[in-house]
Amino acid sequence: MTNIKKLSKLSKKEELDLVFDLINAIALVNNPKKASLLLQDLLAPAEIKNISKRLRIAKLLVEGRTQREITDEMHCSFATISKMSTWLDEAGFGVKEIVTKLPKRQEEVNFVGNRFRQYRLPEAIWEDYLNLKAFVQQRRVEELMENSKTKKELFDKIQEAVVDIYKKKSKNKLGVKRYTAT
Repeated sequence: MTNIKKLSKLSKKEELDLVFDLINAIALVNNPKKASLLLQDLLAPAEIKNISKRLRIAKLLVEGRTQREITDEMHCSFATISKMSTWLDEAGFGVKEIVTKLPKRQEEVNFVGNRFRQYRLPEAIWEDYLNLKAFVQQRRVEELMENSKTKKELFDKIQEAVVDIYKKKSKNKLGVKRYTAT
């Protein structure tokens, strides 16, 4: 097992190398599918939810919503909103630019209706396209969350195994005799 340094023990150069890799990994993501895969591989489900919530709070602040409106919609504290507001005011140029460019989430539509659908074929085709787009967006987000849960379960199993190994090692260091089958 390799010895991985704790973040606090990294040199300034090593920290900068880590951030460099993160920045470039994000820059290489050029579509929602790749972004979804990157997030599910890097982050735990709770981290994904927390970052998503921060982004939405920033988006609502940039849109000019009041703190009361945001707390009611996002079910968060005024302190969380104040922190995001301060970050945006101090140096939030990157977030401001991104949240203004975020696409609207595609909702299912039904403007043609089922009656006489064949007589309004161009509109019906457009409606089907929009509904397919909404379905694909919804499915992508559901897959991200499901895959991140699976990753967390795997991580928990690995963590349990590591804890068991360290418990056995510490027992052996204390002089507990180890018996093996021969």
